[in-house]
Amino acid sequence: MNNSFHDETLLARWLSNELTAEELVQLKQREDFADLQSVVEGMKSLEPPAFSEEASWQKLQAKRKILLPEEEEPEEEKKEAAAEAANTEETAAKTIAPITSPVAEVPVSPPAAPAAESRIRAIGRRQTMWMYAMAAAVALVLVALFWLRNSGPNYSTMIATGVGELQKVTLPDGSALQLNAKSSVGYNEEDWPDERNVYLAGEGFFRAKKGQTFVVLTEQGKVSVVGTQFNVFARDNELDVKCTEGRVQVFNQKESEKVLVRAGEQVSVINGKMQKRKGIDFTPKWFRGESVFQSAPRKKVFKEIERQFGVVVLGDGLKEELFSGKFVNDDLDKALRMVTVPMNLKYEVKADTVRLWKK
Repeated sequence: MNNSFHDETLLARWLSNELTAEELVQLKQREDFADLQSVVEGMKSLEPPAFSEEASWQKLQAKRKILLPEEEEPEEEKKEAAAEAANTEETAAKTIAPITSPVAEVPVSPPAAPAAESRIRAIGRRQTMWMYAMAAAVALVLVALFWLRNSGPNYSTMIATGVGELQKVTLPDGSALQLNAKSSVGYNEEDWPDERNVYLAGEGFFRAKKGQTFVVLTEQGKVSVVGTQFNVFARDNELDVKCTEGRVQVFNQKESEKVLVRAGEQVSVINGKMQKRKGIDFTPKWFRGESVFQSAPRKKVFKEIERQFGVVVLGDGLKEELFSGKFVNDDLDKALRMVTVPMNLKYEVKADTVRLWKK
């Protein structure tokens, strides 16, 4: 099965309502679909004005007359040309004997008028080009949004991971970081150790050495520590921080609220609202090959499967029910069994698509 996300005409076909039902479902599963909708809404004012074929044809004819002035010579020039032609004929008549044998005139066909089909084809091309231009503009804006969200402002060092890829990062002071799949981190090495600021998009497990305040900046909020171990999940509108050693201070996006989190505690910031939980009896294990969840929405679990295995998960098993459990990150079939059996779901894998349904 071809992956429609690699189809360069996807956005244009979506804007012109030409996607199949399956393509539309897959498009809505994209993490950037909300951004895509926002961009399209903001660009509605760029829609072309009402188009009249006849009016456009008349404008084209008028421009042609301007570009080809020899077709409409001034009256004075026409008279002078006629007089000159008459003199030339008179002179020729006096010097050249008349030809008695008549010569049949060869009719000259007037220039053919543009075919209606050509006009329609040109108009169709104009509408199609507008649609593709619109799609290109949307794509450019999405690329800009991606880099703004994933690269952070003015960081000299950037590290990013792909689907199913984990990476160890050693920071300038020896602090360690594990990056989960489809995540990125940025920092300015020249500012260390006076300013230990790290920008994170995605998920990472930190082991910060003691020293100056260590700050993890995300779009969803901020985490501040001195020296400790903790996990940060920052995706979409959610910031989730688990402290496994020492304590960390967590701020919401506007820094209007903050929560102190100690070892064995967790805080979630969802849409700016903070919620603290105690008694966390597990530590993150994704960097050891397992993704572990405690009372997590099903949709979050399947999104993680998509990031770890590079698949698209579709079906009716994505309700906002909670799931506690885990799955392995190196075997798709085993991972699906580990999550679908407790959820009482069945699944089918075809190429890069996983379909779910109730038993």
